[in-house]
Amino acid sequence: MYILSLKNNFLCGITGTVELIPVFHFGGDLMTLREARFRKGLRQMDLAIRCQINATKISHFETGLMLPNFNEKMALAAILGLEVGDLEFPLVAQVRGS
Repeated sequence: MYILSLKNNFLCGITGTVELIPVFHFGGDLMTLREARFRKGLRQMDLAIRCQINATKISHFETGLMLPNFNEKMALAAILGLEVGDLEFPLVAQVRGS
C-alpha cells in the first residue's frame, strides 16, 4: 500500500521565470543523487561513464547548480537501481548581477 506523503521538495521548471511545482512522492524516502551514489559505492566519474553523462554535469546535479532532464533522470535512476521518483534534485537559486 502506498501513502501519499508531501515533503518540502520541489521540481523546478525554468522557462524565463521560475515556476515551482510541488512533487508528490508515494512511499519510501527520497534521497539525493550523492546519497544514492555513495550507497552504490560509485565515484562521480564511475556514474558518469555508466550513464553516459558528463562528469561535470553529475557534479552540478549533486550541488544543485543544474537539474537533469528526463532522460538523464531515467539513466541515473536505472544505474542506481531506483525509481525516478526516489531521487531528489534540489536546485540552488543563483542571483546574477546585471
